[in-house]
Amino acid sequence: MGTRADLWVGRGKKAEWLGSIAWDGYPDGNPEPLAKAKTESEFRNLAADIINGERGGGTTPDEGWPWPWEDSSGTDFAYAWDDGVWVCCFGWGWRSMADCLAVDETETDLDELWAPHRRTAVFPTMDTARFKRPGSRGSGAMVFEIVEDADGDPRVTVASEGVVEIGPKPRGGGGNV
Repeated sequence: MGTRADLWVGRGKKAEWLGSIAWDGYPDGNPEPLAKAKTESEFRNLAADIINGERGGGTTPDEGWPWPWEDSSGTDFAYAWDDGVWVCCFGWGWRSMADCLAVDETETDLDELWAPHRRTAVFPTMDTARFKRPGSRGSGAMVFEIVEDADGDPRVTVASEGVVEIGPKPRGGGGNV
């Protein structure tokens, strides 16, 4: 499923962004191996494995911030190394990874799990790294194109996923909307 996650070293405005994933970012999904990290180095290596995983959908800092929101408070989950592995859900404060993995989601309302922490997490603003370079891989914007079919009726197609260069409408119709 499209549960997004950002991975960090440190917490707060000076944290270092390691990258993001677009799929299965919940604690017992793709990021679950992070729970094994005992050092920052181990966390970095596990994070790199997750970001560059076989499923795709990973984005590294050299590709730019993949999301249309400005920081991790808009991302489903954020994971950070800060003398242990920490998890944040939509900016609702940090909990230990071990606590998150111990929750039985069939018996616990996840809103109750995060409720005491509502929107207390702070992240670096990613404006300078916000848009991905043309040709980069990963998740981000999806742009649709409206074109006329042979009968003159409008038809919607996916024009591009990821980076989109928006410019003047090409001659002959079509174009990004």
